[in-house]
Amino acid sequence: LRVKESSRELLYPVLTAALKEPVIRRRFIPYMNGENPWLQSFISYALAHTDDPVAIADLARQAHGFPPGAEFAAFDTQLLRILVERGEFTEAVAHYKRIDEGDPALLTTLDLTDTSTAENLAPVSWQPFSIAGIDPMIVGVGDDRVEIESTLTPGYNGPFARKMMSLEPGRFAAHFQLRGEGFSSRDRIVVRFECAGSSADRPPLFDFETGQTTAVDEAPGFVVAQDCPVQMLTISVKSGYAGGSKKLTLAQASLRKVGPPTPLARKDR
Repeated sequence: LRVKESSRELLYPVLTAALKEPVIRRRFIPYMNGENPWLQSFISYALAHTDDPVAIADLARQAHGFPPGAEFAAFDTQLLRILVERGEFTEAVAHYKRIDEGDPALLTTLDLTDTSTAENLAPVSWQPFSIAGIDPMIVGVGDDRVEIESTLTPGYNGPFARKMMSLEPGRFAAHFQLRGEGFSSRDRIVVRFECAGSSADRPPLFDFETGQTTAVDEAPGFVVAQDCPVQMLTISVKSGYAGGSKKLTLAQASLRKVGPPTPLARKDR
């Protein structure tokens, strides 16, 4: 790999597949440093082509992270998102906690701040969707507070933003302040919080469908059970073609723990 760059085309697929084996990962650790001129291009290839991102995460764990340097800086974010997209949510949380910038407190808050909307930490930080039909923007409103504002094309039906959480078991209450501009009476906003990776027949923790300008409160509280270690909050839009472009703003979001997962049993006197 050092001597002949042309060999990389043949060896990268073989090495990527081999990293699924624990013994190969252990033997690869000495090569996980920036002194190897081929390492950056190999990791980039492995992340793009692996069918086992958990193995790549385990390699990074054993090597105490990817090497320092600008050329490796994006790999933690890339791996985090790959783990989430492949449904490896528990490993995604574990990998996030190993990232230098990964504040564990971000896994338990819905607050809208500069840190909680940092692009390199998404989707543990708030992740606005930037796909066909929706154009997001983070807007500062003072005192480290921000809002997520997106312009929607008529007829857009899809996600607005999401955030991954890892709450301990308990009963929680959430609050959201949403503003819709240009919405018709038929346009709807959906706020859904569910156990990440749960089966289709498992009910969400909560699921609201509401109108254009509203505060959404889960005041009675919702329960996070022991078998729900990772959660995903998704805000989506269902809009029609009436009118011109529309705008949706998430102005506030908050979460607080209000009690244990089940009511405490009353003790007999």
